[in-house]
Amino acid sequence: MVLKRVKVFQYHNKIYIFLFYFIFIFKYLYIFIYIYAIIYYNKKGVLVIVIVMMMMIMMMMMIIELYLCGVMWGGN
Repeated sequence: MVLKRVKVFQYHNKIYIFLFYFIFIFKYLYIFIYIYAIIYYNKKGVLVIVIVMMMMIMMMMMIIELYLCGVMWGGN
């Protein structure tokens, strides 16, 4: 029973680590996409929508990242 729990926890830990690194890499890709979008969509109306969308997604990423940090180093 205890061994099974440990195995499950280790498996979950691997998933969290993978997600953490995926988000970490994706965030930097996102900054590049963001800059490209600003250059590409140089119209005022579209630019405002793009910036709002990007900021919302970046905030979501940060929240997920903080949660994963808590899960990884806070035990269960």
